Amino acid sequence: MSYKKSWEIFGEIFQWGDGKRLAYKLGVTSDAVTRWGRNPEKSDVSYNNPLDRLASLIDLIKETDGVPNRAYPICVWLAELLGGTFVPHSPVKSNVDNGALLHIAAVLHEASEVVESMRMAYFEQSPGKITTAERAQIFKEINSAIQALLSLKSWIDKQ
Repeated sequence: MSYKKSWEIFGEIFQWGDGKRLAYKLGVTSDAVTRWGRNPEKSDVSYNNPLDRLASLIDLIKETDGVPNRAYPICVWLAELLGGTFVPHSPVKSNVDNGALLHIAAVLHEASEVVESMRMAYFEQSPGKITTAERAQIFKEINSAIQALLSLKSWIDKQ
């Protein structure tokens, strides 16, 4: 998988005038902010942008722990700021077989059953209410379904 470089992302998101406003908010020069959106290989001066610093923090956690899991709260926080949800990829086995695909299908089937039971509870049994236990169960099933779909997607992508 090919990820964008941090400077490419900054180059995409900045609109005219954003650099000056961001520089003011962060207490840095507008020149520094402008350089965040430029290829550092084509510049004689390099600035670590906030995304580079975040990547360094995540890399440090991965080097220390061997896995990035301790950095997940950062991703959860960022996803929530953007109105989304962070769901880490499950490890994908290169030798996915019929049993693995049956397991993914079973997880998705179970998730659909939980959604149906939630629909009934919310609209028919106790209209407009979801208990704490129901909420926890549906979140658990949704996360399992998302992970199953992401595993399937990753496996298909490797074929």
